[in-house]
Amino acid sequence: MKKQVLFALLTIGLCSPLFVACQKHKDEATPTGGGVNAAGYFVISSVERTTAPSGRTAAGETVRFDLGTLKASKEFLFMVANGGDEAIFDVSLTTDKPAFEIFPGKIQLVPGRKGSAIIPLLTVGITHGVNLNGIGNALTLPKGENTATITMSGKTLSGKDTVAVEGKFVVAVDAKVVDAQILSGESVVAPTKNSWGTVQWLVEPARTVKLVNTGNVTIQATIIYSITDYIVGQGPTNYRTITNVIEVQPNEAKDITGLISKPLTVFTGGTILDTYSGTTTIDIKDQGIIYNINKFTLISR
Repeated sequence: MKKQVLFALLTIGLCSPLFVACQKHKDEATPTGGGVNAAGYFVISSVERTTAPSGRTAAGETVRFDLGTLKASKEFLFMVANGGDEAIFDVSLTTDKPAFEIFPGKIQLVPGRKGSAIIPLLTVGITHGVNLNGIGNALTLPKGENTATITMSGKTLSGKDTVAVEGKFVVAVDAKVVDAQILSGESVVAPTKNSWGTVQWLVEPARTVKLVNTGNVTIQATIIYSITDYIVGQGPTNYRTITNVIEVQPNEAKDITGLISKPLTVFTGGTILDTYSGTTTIDIKDQGIIYNINKFTLISR
């Protein structure tokens, strides 16, 4: 994910309603560590519209930010402040999931309430697919809820003693993924290894063919198949295509047997004279959502 320098120094009043270092806010919460006293303790606030507990959490609890639907890779901004009088210094930030990146990884100083009004901005970058324009996407998150715990560790003064202070917060997203497969009978024929988006489907003996939505969003598929006639002595003729558009709900397996091309086999007596393949393309509409596969080409022969 492209890194952006978002460690901003915001020199406004620390008690401003926006930065909530001195008052409660619906998207503010104070992670574990420090307690409510003169020693420094972390206060984390989301810049995004999220669902989060208000006020301070009790010792041993972890703050959670629900960041909503994630259609593709995205960065989310947070503000980290200090609710105590004493500064927090030598701060390190880590994450327990590689797809969730925290930047910056270190902060030299988070001033206390009696210090300067400097509030760092943090960015949590969530990698969900690398490229919406290619065929498939690497590093796709599993569909549904994905969470990561961000840990902030530093030091503060308690009286004359230097003590460790730690804060944790959880970020959660609902990852959307477009995904599908083709069933011929009970067998999965697409996608298959090393044949991304293309499969040869044999129609004899006749089998039921289904398009299965294995993602977690409704897909709209455009199915285009070919029909070819055959005239003895002239060969194949009157090639034409037919287009159908269907919707398939998550976990639905829709029968598309009547919407795909059939092979044309020409017999002379009991002998096969020629066999012509039929081609069907299935395109899944781009919704701006990460996909594992978005096109099939079925070759029936």
